[in-house]
Amino acid sequence: RQKDQVVHFHLKDWKISDVPCPGGDLKRCGKYYANAMIGEGDLDLKGFWNQVDERGRRLFVNLETLDFSGKLSKVESLKKVSDYLRNW
Repeated sequence: RQKDQVVHFHLKDWKISDVPCPGGDLKRCGKYYANAMIGEGDLDLKGFWNQVDERGRRLFVNLETLDFSGKLSKVESLKKVSDYLRNW
């Protein structure tokens, strides 16, 4: 009902588990969610994007580009996420 009021959205990924996991927080659904860099989690972000209508595709999208493992620099993680999204 509110989609015409949305002006931007945040795109991020999660590792989702039925049991406690490192960095995971228990959510109301009873599962544990831990931050994940886009493309390394369990969400079907491409499937979500394919459902976004033309108006939504013109909105600002805040991308979660942080590498939560700490292995990649900010530049490397931004490139990795950008390459992943570009190949949809």
